[in-house]
Amino acid sequence: MKNTTFHAERGFSLVELMIALALGLFLTGVAITVVINNRQTFRLAENQARMQENARAAFEMMARDLRAAGGNPCGANQYTNVLNNNGAVWWRNFAANSLRGFEASSAADLNTAGVPTGVGGVQPLASSDSLIALSGNVNETFIVASHNTTATPPNFTLTTNQHNLRAGEVLMVCDSTWASIFVATNNPAGGNVVQHDAGGPAPGNSSTTLGTKFEYGALISRYSAALWFVGANGRGGNSLFRRTYDPARGGEVNDEIVDNVENLQLRYVSRNLPPPSAAPGTPAPLSTWQDATAFTRPDDWNLKPFGVRIEAVRVELTLRSRDNVGISTAGQAAPLTTTVAETIYLRNREYRP
Repeated sequence: MKNTTFHAERGFSLVELMIALALGLFLTGVAITVVINNRQTFRLAENQARMQENARAAFEMMARDLRAAGGNPCGANQYTNVLNNNGAVWWRNFAANSLRGFEASSAADLNTAGVPTGVGGVQPLASSDSLIALSGNVNETFIVASHNTTATPPNFTLTTNQHNLRAGEVLMVCDSTWASIFVATNNPAGGNVVQHDAGGPAPGNSSTTLGTKFEYGALISRYSAALWFVGANGRGGNSLFRRTYDPARGGEVNDEIVDNVENLQLRYVSRNLPPPSAAPGTPAPLSTWQDATAFTRPDDWNLKPFGVRIEAVRVELTLRSRDNVGISTAGQAAPLTTTVAETIYLRNREYRP
């Protein structure tokens, strides 16, 4: 007779199960910690990259306006401005505001320059600087075939009808010595004739005379006006804005360029020249970086034969991250802030009488 032996089945003891559970929890915790840390690192890198991208975009756009400030596509150094009331509105006043800065966006200084308050519900922050840059658009020009100053009304004939110019647009015409700012008083769309009659669509022209008769080869371009500042964006934060005049809307508009910008600081360096009464060989005063309050006379912002000549602008932006990826002084999660700077050297620094 065959005997059968039965063996009792064995499992894990309670101690073994507890050890296995502890090891599993430990490994799960490590994995979760790695995932969270990686996610935090990714969010931090993403926010830093976004701030750097925003800074690059802001610097590039500001540099275009600043390098062109006071200039025209032809390099002319004499100007006529026939815009109505051109001394009282910031974007019309090329003589005083082709380049002009405002320390802490002083309300009094902005008012003196003809900058209205609260356009589009946005006002420059008093803790941040602001700046005006005016010029002729060098990136898009149209060639003049002829200038008929005796016609009624006087007009330009262009070499092309592919220009998309409209009635009421502020234009600049120039040759190698002279530039004039005026409003197109007709609608040249589809044609090649641009009129500059007195009056016309707002802001209108005060005169039909542009200071000179322009010959074949002169250039017409759109007039570029920009006021850069930091203001509240209506979403609980601040943004960098570029205010311009929009002829289609018949008024000023604010374009939000970059969000989460906390501050804009501007400093200027000038090429100082000896005064005209100085003895030959007298060295010029030493140039240093200064804020806008150092340039107290209206002429300080414009080109002249003697005195200061602003050669460069140092732009400093303080940006804030979108997410709370930083740590506050109290040890709490908070937005990350960074300050970046760019030095922009100006063109068009020749003397303008």
